[in-house]
Amino acid sequence: MAGKEDGTEYIVVNEHTLGYSIDRNPSMPFTVSVLAGNPFRGGANPKNGSITVLHLDQTRQATLNDLVKAFRVDPSGRLT
Repeated sequence: MAGKEDGTEYIVVNEHTLGYSIDRNPSMPFTVSVLAGNPFRGGANPKNGSITVLHLDQTRQATLNDLVKAFRVDPSGRLT
């Protein structure tokens, strides 16, 4: 799922954390601002702020299903 035109990309990290990154470089470590996490699967807590994603972490672009069903995040204003 592409983000907005400002370069925002919504990402699922290790299948347990949903967040967004702005203008990331996939070949370098980057920061993801956490929107939601599944604590039962080791997900990050959004109250703790951002996480650093390293090359060992698995990432993929978030889908509408991730936002609505898996992480229960309101997609309004987040999708283009």
